[in-house]
Amino acid sequence: TSVLRETVADAPDSAQAHYYLARSCWINGDLAQTKSELQEALRCAPNMPLVLNSLSQLHLAMGNLPVAQEYAQRTVQLNPADAAAHSLLGTVFLRQRQFAKAREQFQSARKLVPQDPSVCVNLARTYVGEKKWADAERQFRQALEINPRFTPALAQFANFWVERGQRGKAESLASEYLKNYPDDANGHYLAGSLSLAS
Repeated sequence: TSVLRETVADAPDSAQAHYYLARSCWINGDLAQTKSELQEALRCAPNMPLVLNSLSQLHLAMGNLPVAQEYAQRTVQLNPADAAAHSLLGTVFLRQRQFAKAREQFQSARKLVPQDPSVCVNLARTYVGEKKWADAERQFRQALEINPRFTPALAQFANFWVERGQRGKAESLASEYLKNYPDDANGHYLAGSLSLAS
C-alpha cells in the first residue's frame, strides 16, 4: 500500500493510481479510504467502468443500495456488452427485491456468457423471489449441467428444497453429488449440514 500511496502522490490526477490504491485499501478492510480513493479516481476519469463498477460493489457491500444502483446503471450504459456489469446491477435489484428488473439484468448477462453457472444461480434466486418454483429449479439444474462441481449452485439448490419443505430432495441432491465426487469437501459439508439439521 505504501508504494501505491507514493504513486498517487506522484500522479494525483491518475485515475488508475487512485483505483489500484482503492483496491488495496479494500483488501485491507479500510472502506473509508477505499471510497475516498474511488471518488478521486472518478474525478480523474468520470466514465471509467472499473471505477464505476467498484463504487457500485462498495456501496452494495455497505448497504447503500440506491447509490450502488446508480453506479451499476452507469456501468451498464457505458458498456452494455459487459456481463459482469449486468450481473452486478441484477444483484443490486435482487437485494432491493425488484425481481423483474433483476431478472432482466441476469437474462442479459446470460445471453453474453451462456456458460457461466453463477448467472443461472442468480436467475434462480430471482425466480425464488418471484415464487416461480419451476423456473428456479430449471435454472439451478442448468447451473449444475454447465458445471457439475459448482458448489454454490449445489448449496443453494439444496437450500431451495429445504425452504420448500422437501428436505428429502435436498439430501438426495447431496447424496448424488457425493456419489460422483466422493472426495469433495464441500459436498461432505453440505451432506453433514443437512443430516445435522434433520
